[in-house]
Amino acid sequence: MSEGVEEIHGRDMSFTEDKKPLPIPLHTGPPADPETDFKNLADYQKKLKKWLIVGAVFLVLLVTGATLLGVFLSRNSNRILTAENKLKYDGQVLEEKVEVDVNLKTETFYTKSEDGETAIMYDTKNDLAAYKFSGLHICFILEDDTYSADDVDKMANEVQKDGEGKVEEAESGGEVNITLDESRGKVDKSILNEKMLDFCKAHEIYWAIARQGAQPAAENGPLDITDGWSPSKVLLLYWITELMPFKQNQAEMNCGATVSNCSGGDSTANGGYPPSPWTKEQIYDLMAKRSRVLKYNYAGREIHIKEANIGIQEEIGTKVWHAGEAFCEFIQRRGRQFKGKKVIEVGAGTGLVGIVASLMGADVTLTDLKKILPNMEENVQINTEGCKHRPKVRELEWGRELHQYSKGHYDYVIGTDVVYEEHMFRSLVVTLKHLCDEKTRVLLCHHVRWPDKDEKFMELFSADFTLVNQRRLPKQDLTVYLFEAKLKETH
Repeated sequence: MSEGVEEIHGRDMSFTEDKKPLPIPLHTGPPADPETDFKNLADYQKKLKKWLIVGAVFLVLLVTGATLLGVFLSRNSNRILTAENKLKYDGQVLEEKVEVDVNLKTETFYTKSEDGETAIMYDTKNDLAAYKFSGLHICFILEDDTYSADDVDKMANEVQKDGEGKVEEAESGGEVNITLDESRGKVDKSILNEKMLDFCKAHEIYWAIARQGAQPAAENGPLDITDGWSPSKVLLLYWITELMPFKQNQAEMNCGATVSNCSGGDSTANGGYPPSPWTKEQIYDLMAKRSRVLKYNYAGREIHIKEANIGIQEEIGTKVWHAGEAFCEFIQRRGRQFKGKKVIEVGAGTGLVGIVASLMGADVTLTDLKKILPNMEENVQINTEGCKHRPKVRELEWGRELHQYSKGHYDYVIGTDVVYEEHMFRSLVVTLKHLCDEKTRVLLCHHVRWPDKDEKFMELFSADFTLVNQRRLPKQDLTVYLFEAKLKETH
C-alpha cells in the first residue's frame, strides 16, 4: 500500500481534505410500522386539541378577570359619586348636593337656602377643609383632621345606597366661630390638591381659624346633633342657617377708600351685599356684628335665644355661656323650688336663665347694663308668652342707684358667670348685699376659669355672706359650680 493509506476489510479509510469518514447510522433497528405511527399521531392530535381548548378557556377567563379587575380598580380609584337631596330645617327647605371623590378622599357639600349658598370641602388626605359663602370672594382654609378617609368611604356608601331625592329633617350643628388667621395670611396654593384648587378658583384663598363653642342643650343635657347625621352635614347646616346672615345695608358698612363704588348706589345690588372687592376689615366687621339664634328645650318648651354681635369679644352680655346652660338644667330639675318665688337676676345677659325660671313659675326680674337690654327684651317677648309672671327687664349697673330696688324684696338673687373682672368684685358684692335680707338666698353659678380671681372674690364675698352649700353641676368636661349663700347675721 502507498504511504498514508491503510486498508481495513477492503474499505479505504484514508483521510484527506476531500474525503471524510461516513457517519454512523443512528437507527439500526427494524423498519417502522406505518399503522402504529398513525395511531400515535391520532392520540397526539387528541391531546393537543384538548390542551388547546383548556388553554383557550383559561385565556378567556384571564382576560375576563383582568377586565373586571380593571373596571373595579377604575371604579374605586376614580369614582366620583353625587347626590342631590333636600333638608328641612326651621321652616326652610334647603337644597343640598353631595359630591364624594373616592380617589382623592374628598367630600364636598353644596347647600342653598333663601339666605344664600354655602359650600364646604373636606380633604381627608391632607387634613384640610375649605369654606365658601355666596357674596364673599374668599375661600377660607382650615386645618381639620376631624374626618378620615374611612369617613369618605362611609359617605360614598351612604350616597350609593340612598341615591337621590331624599327629604331629611335637620337640626342645628352647634356653635362655630370662624375668623381669618392674620398670622398666616394667604395660603400657598401648592399645598392644595387639584380638587380643592378647583373648588377655590376665582376666590382669594386665606388661612382661617374655627373655634367650637356652646351647643344647644336638650331637656336633659346637650342635644345629640349627630343622631342619624354625618358630622359634616351637621356642621354645614350650622353654617348655612346660623352664620349665613352676612347681608347688611350698605349704609351700615364702614366703607374704606379701597372699596370700589362704596358710597351711594343701590344697597340691594349684589344680592344685598356690599360691592366687591371686600376689604379684610369689612369682612371682620360683618362677621363681628352678625347675630344667631340658639335653640333649647327647657321646661317642656322650645326656647329661641338670640345672640347679638357674636364676633365681638367684649360683648359678653349678648352671648350664652356654658354655666348658664348648666344653671337652666338645675332650675328645671328643681322647678318646685322656684315656683311662685320672687327672683332677681344680676348680669342676666341674653335672659336665658331668668326665662327658664319664669317658665318654671317664678316671678322674675332680669337686670343688666342698658346696652344689653334690647336683645334681652326681644328674647323675653319671644319665649315667655303665656307665663303667669312674665319677666320684667330693668337696667342695673352694679353699685349704682341701688335705691331703685327694694332691699329684701326677693326670695332668690341669682347670677351666672358674673365673676370675671376684678375691678367689679366689690360693686357686685355691694349690689348682692343690698338686694338681700336674712331670708334671701343667693345662687351664683360659676364656670371656674381663673382660680386666683375666684379666690379674691370669695374673700370679699365671705365678709358679708355665709356659704350654705356648693355643688358641681354636670356640664360636659367643664368645671361648673353652683354656690348657695345667705347674708351673715348681724348682732
